[in-house]
Amino acid sequence: MTASAVAKRVQELYGDELLEDAGVVQVCSAWRDAQGVLRSVRVGPHAPRSETDGFALALARARADVIVTTGQILRDEPGLQHEIGSASGIDFAAWRRGWVGRPT
Repeated sequence: MTASAVAKRVQELYGDELLEDAGVVQVCSAWRDAQGVLRSVRVGPHAPRSETDGFALALARARADVIVTTGQILRDEPGLQHEIGSASGIDFAAWRRGWVGRPT
């Protein structure tokens, strides 16, 4: 997927505002249980798979200057890495350099 195709997908999901470089974004994967309580999805082999969720997470990482992770997440996922990589056939590191204008 090219940088312009990524921008088009961003507009489809979020509108034009997300293409602007400003503000703080918090991203999490969550679901509501039967009682309506919001639960965090633990990333792992049993987590539900969603191409849109994968795109949104990779996009958030590619746009970020800093990622804050809790100690609990690090204990739960000791192999966790926040590198900017590829997802859904998109090289987000190249997109970050070219479209956002930031080094990787």
